[in-house]
Amino acid sequence: MNENISDIQQIKDKDWDMMEKNKKHLRKLIKNFQYSETTIDSNILDLFEKLGDYTSIAENSYEKSLTILEKIYEFSAIKTKTSEILQKIGLDYYNMGKYEKALEFNNKSLMMKEKIHSNRPDHPNFALTLHNIGLVYDKMRNFEKALEYYDKSLKIAEKVYLNRPDHPALPTLFSNIGSVYNNMEKYENAIEYNDKS
Repeated sequence: MNENISDIQQIKDKDWDMMEKNKKHLRKLIKNFQYSETTIDSNILDLFEKLGDYTSIAENSYEKSLTILEKIYEFSAIKTKTSEILQKIGLDYYNMGKYEKALEFNNKSLMMKEKIHSNRPDHPNFALTLHNIGLVYDKMRNFEKALEYYDKSLKIAEKVYLNRPDHPALPTLFSNIGSVYNNMEKYENAIEYNDKS
């Protein structure tokens, strides 16, 4: 038994060492990247983005993730990726409790998505961004605005997931709307949406 534990620990240590080496390499790329061209290859963008995710999740350090993601945004010419990066920056600000900045970046993401998907106003990406904006307003205790954005998100999600009523986006939205109504002391509405979740 102790042998197995020792083997698992060695594998874990090797994986951790490899991840640390990759992380150092990516940080070096980012440091040097600021002097390079303003357009970047999609694969490089993915690597930078992964480092931002790793930093945010593994170290729970939103400031580091934010710095990386903002650098990616600054140099990105790939608009679909850019809208995702803006959304991630907004999420990091949300997680840090900086709600005005979270709104700013989520709104930038929404505007970018409106340009990208101008012929598809019910694209699922809209639902997620609108939901995120609703979350920010909810945290700011601006319940009317939160409901407005949750409702917009719900309308799109219901169209998109019409044939998939068990999709997790719907119960999450119902629950969040129910929570807002509860905070507004509109308990009948709260019960209605919580029952749907």
